[in-house]
Amino acid sequence: IYGNNAVRTRIKKMDLAYRLTNARHNREFEVYVQPKVNPRTNLIVGGEVLLRWSHADGTPIGTYIDLLQEYAEIYLVDCNLFADCCRYLKEGLDAGQPRVPLSFNLSDVSMSQQNFYHEYFSVVNELQLPTEYVQFEILENIQFDQDGYAKEALDACRERGFHCSLDDFGTGNSSFAFLLNGGIDCIK
Repeated sequence: IYGNNAVRTRIKKMDLAYRLTNARHNREFEVYVQPKVNPRTNLIVGGEVLLRWSHADGTPIGTYIDLLQEYAEIYLVDCNLFADCCRYLKEGLDAGQPRVPLSFNLSDVSMSQQNFYHEYFSVVNELQLPTEYVQFEILENIQFDQDGYAKEALDACRERGFHCSLDDFGTGNSSFAFLLNGGIDCIK
């Protein structure tokens, strides 16, 4: 039924999915923080947390996020990443070191997990991390309907004191109606 190219493509995809699951279990993903700089003062005022994964030789693997989303493993990876970054923030604050707010991308897959935000809230509560150090960036591929899970999640986040922004505005499904009624603090 399948040609050789289709079979090779499927095998390659399944191999990558297997490696991704192992990478998650072995905590092989790395955190990178892209600084947010105030253009008036040239000071770093925040950072966006990014996920990276590399081969053993250090060369980056660039095509894994879509597969993490397809198999819904992105949520599990994001939870680990979030907890690690919150611990970093709290340890630095407790030691009197300067820290800036970090923003975390929330994908459609993560937001569609029932009450996913409770997992995030419990990390912040357990660490007693001030909410002003945590921001959420809603990815624009999320389906914004007024009564859906995205609205519920944003409302819950904002009620708890977290700032929420819309990432990559103008590239996906968002609408101005949602921006006016959706609880977004800023757009990027």
